[in-house]
Parts: sequence; C-alpha cells; structure tokens
Amino acid sequence: MQSLSAQTDSTTVKTTWILPTVTTEATTFNSANFSPSQAPQTNSATSPQTTTSALTATATKIITASATQTTTSRPELNEKNLIGYWGQDTVYFDSGKVQGSLLSYCQSNNWDYINLSFMSEFSGGSNNYQLNFANFGDYDTTAITSTSSEAMLSIGSDIMACQKLGVKIFLSLGGATGGYSVLAGTGSSFATLLYNSFFSGSSTLPRPFGQAVLDGIDWDIEANIGSQSDVITTNQKLKVLEPGIMISAVPQCPFPDAYVGEAVGNADAEFDFISVQFYNNFCALSSGSSSFNFNAWAAGISFPIAIALPGSPRSASNGLATITQITQAVDDIMLGENSKKFFGLTFWDISSVSAYKASGDNSFFVDEARSLINGL
Repeated sequence: MQSLSAQTDSTTVKTTWILPTVTTEATTFNSANFSPSQAPQTNSATSPQTTTSALTATATKIITASATQTTTSRPELNEKNLIGYWGQDTVYFDSGKVQGSLLSYCQSNNWDYINLSFMSEFSGGSNNYQLNFANFGDYDTTAITSTSSEAMLSIGSDIMACQKLGVKIFLSLGGATGGYSVLAGTGSSFATLLYNSFFSGSSTLPRPFGQAVLDGIDWDIEANIGSQSDVITTNQKLKVLEPGIMISAVPQCPFPDAYVGEAVGNADAEFDFISVQFYNNFCALSSGSSSFNFNAWAAGISFPIAIALPGSPRSASNGLATITQITQAVDDIMLGENSKKFFGLTFWDISSVSAYKASGDNSFFVDEARSLINGL
C-alpha cells in the first residue's frame, strides 16, 4: 500500500512440511527493539500487544501437521466489509508508538479481512523472497536466522487464532518501496511457490508461518512488475492449486491503474475483489464528489470494490477523509446503481486507524468506520 506516495467448508489436508532452516543460535525476539529503519514503508495502536507462545524449529526437523484448508467462493456482491493492512507500523509516524500484534487487532472484532504487509521482495521464477513486518520481524529466504524464523512462526500462531475468530488473513505482495517482479513466463512457477510456502502445498521449501494456511493474497503493485499477464497466470494457477483461495488487488485511483490496470481489467483474472486507493491522487475521496471516481471503476471492472483510505494524518501524503466525507460518499454509492459493487472500506493501516481520533471526536476512527459498515 502506498504510504507516503498504502465461509467456509473445511477440508483436512495432511501435509509434511520442512520448517525454515536456521543459521544462527536462537535468540529472543523482542518487538520493543524495533527502530523505524527496519520498515521498508512509512507506516501502535493503543491496544496492548498480545504475546504468543514462541515456536521454534531446527534445520532438519520435519513435522507432519493437519492444516485446515479454507474453501471459499467469490464473496457475495452485497457483503460490506472492513479491511486493513497490518505489518508496517504506520502509527509510529503519528505518535512514536508501535503497532500491536496481529491477534490483538483480530480480537478487537473490527476487522473482516487483514492483509499482512508485505512480501516486499520477490521475483517470479525464483524461490527467494523477503517478508517485512516492521517491529514484528523480517524474513529473508537467502539468510534465514533463528530470530527471523521464531518471529514468523509467532505470526503464524496469530494467523490461526485470527481465523478461528472469523478474520480472513491475506499476504500482501509488493508495497510502495519493495523490489519485486513477475517476469514473462514465470506466473505459473510463482503460483507454485506461494502455494507451497503459504497455502496447502507440500515441498522442501520453507514455510515461514509454519502450519498456518492463509486465506488469500493481495497484489499491492506500485511499480512496473514486468508482466501483468503473468499476474493473471499466477491468479489462475493458484485458483486451481488451492480451491477457495481469495485474491485481491489495491490499484491507485486514476483509471485505469498504471501498474495493475491490465490485470484488474480482465474479467478472467480471478480477482475476488479489489480495494482502490482513493488518496494521494486527484481522485481522492476527500477531494469531493466531482473528483472521486468510484463509479468509473465500477463501470470498468467486474469485481467488487472497496474504498481504500489512509487511517490517520500521517498515513499518506494527502487524502485523509473525515468520517463525514466517507459517510456521504458511501451513502451516495448505496443510493446509486453501483451499490452492489461496493465491498467495504480498506485502511492503510490498521495500527494508525485504530489509534487516531479526529479533533473533537470521542471515538477512534476505526470504531466510526466499523459503525458505518455495520449500518449498511
């Protein structure tokens, strides 16, 4: 997500996984040691951080585990949801605080979908990638350490706990400042990597989140990714490998988007919904109805659309909307011909929107947004 410029039927699957190889002696992971330089994006809430049990792995230990695979059809067009990004600690730039754990936000009962941000480095055709979650750790497949392994496994424990609470967890690919590409002809192999590493696949590849099986992926592409047709291929292959996986994207609001416009404009691209970034551009929701172009998006694509917004004054360069502006925009949509295309609200990010109160407000921004969605 551009920060300064972003039910299931259950099938039990028996899978043999090799957990991440570690290269250093185990040390205690402590999110309090975070410094802002660890985060690749500009990105805690006032809710307390939830401590999860540390999970450990060794280089050769193989475990056999039961994974609950989520099988979910495309969401109903009249569903309205609250979606958020977790992992980049945007609240730090508002208040100097640090974000809470993934589970702490799931336990707030505010969120329907949470996108883990980010897989910040990847290249289609390669099995190497990097994950970065600011004060909750990072992970590089070319240099896995016991610290990074333990941090990711702890997040994996949170993922499973969140899913039990009914929150769907996606992995967001990309971000504003990562280094990533899906080159021509590599979409199928990239899908296989994602399937084996984060879903129900089985291979010798590391599984950063252990036995956790994610609900979907989110494409947050804010640079030339190489081949948009291979983004489509990745989606299509994942839908075959993992029936029920959900796929979203978060284009910027100028229509069509420069970086994923070709993909999201293709009705066969297998997206379940998209969240359009209506900020940091002339078409921001906060710019007023004459510029806000939700209806252009609704007319141009076949997928449900959520409105993506900054969660606080410093979550984006510009485009912070008030709850009054958001309510008016949503009311206009719900009274118009595109009401069934409206999927909900998305915030960059969870930490900032959960801690922000506008001047004169008695409620946190997230609570106002949740109330708005609940009233639809």
